Amino acid sequence: MKVSQEEATVNVSITNLDMNMVYRLGYTTLTTNSFSNGLPSMEATIDTMFSTFSGALQDTDTKATVNVAIPLTKVDNKWVIEVSDEVVNSVSDPFPPLIDNAGH
Repeated sequence: MKVSQEEATVNVSITNLDMNMVYRLGYTTLTTNSFSNGLPSMEATIDTMFSTFSGALQDTDTKATVNVAIPLTKVDNKWVIEVSDEVVNSVSDPFPPLIDNAGH
């Protein structure tokens, strides 16, 4: 951590779901089920995706950790996070690959 009177930088590790991996797991499960049992209903598809996502929350193999330096600035005697692409991406980065892959 680096601190001055008006600025600070905090180094943190943020662990989040690797949504790319979760997406692949769900897609693989749906594809396997489709070949085994024919096309699933919408309800079965939603159930499969929910089960995949729920399982991923418990599975450490579906987690990704990033290290990020978060800049802080003192405003009215309170430390405020300076929002930057690096900070936003460290929290939301798992989702853009999911969105990109869903369109292909």
